[in-house]
Formats: sequence, structure tokens, C-alpha cells
Amino acid sequence: MSRAKKPLSREEASALLDRLLDTPFWPDSLRAGEVYETKSDDNPHDEKSCVSVVFSQDGDAWVEVQSFIDPDADIYTASHRFRTYMGGGRRLRTRNALLFLARAIQLDAKEASR
Repeated sequence: MSRAKKPLSREEASALLDRLLDTPFWPDSLRAGEVYETKSDDNPHDEKSCVSVVFSQDGDAWVEVQSFIDPDADIYTASHRFRTYMGGGRRLRTRNALLFLARAIQLDAKEASR
């Protein structure tokens, strides 16, 4: 029997977020090499515009933003890498936050497919 989880207070959530961002970890629900992608709220039917995050086998995070500029032009893609500490990463909290983004995209996609 599952019990309802008590929501965190704003203060508890803020403190937990800071702790998680400072803690190197890997969520069991995410897989290296899998692309977690979502459309923007402003252009949900635009097949070319999206935000995605993927983690390489060594744990580095790659973020890609594809923006549709003009119907007669190609898409503009920008990809950025955020390395693990062992890989020389200097923005470790940002990389950890991308784990949250990937998980959020995964949960939203699961909910939308129901």
C-alpha cells in the first residue's frame, strides 16, 4: 500500500535543491546515451524546435537547443557540454541541474503518452 507523500515546504525544497546540486550523483531512472528532448510551450507543433539533453558514457552532459528561424532557412542548432568533475568540469552544479531537466523531460513525456 502506497502512502501519499507530504509536500515539502518552500524552505525544505530550497535546501534540498542546494544539497542535490552540490552532490555528485546519477539518477537510476536516466540512461547514458539516451536523448531527453522536449518542445517549447510556445511552439509545441513545430517539429524542428526543441531543447534536448544527453549524457555521454563518461557522464558529461550535452545540451542542444534547436530553433526554427525562418520557413525558408535551415534550423539553428547550438550544442554545449558540461563536464563531470573528473573530466575537468567547472560548472558542476549546472551539470547536476541538467540531470533534473532530463528527468523532468522524461516524466512529462511519460505523462503525455497516457
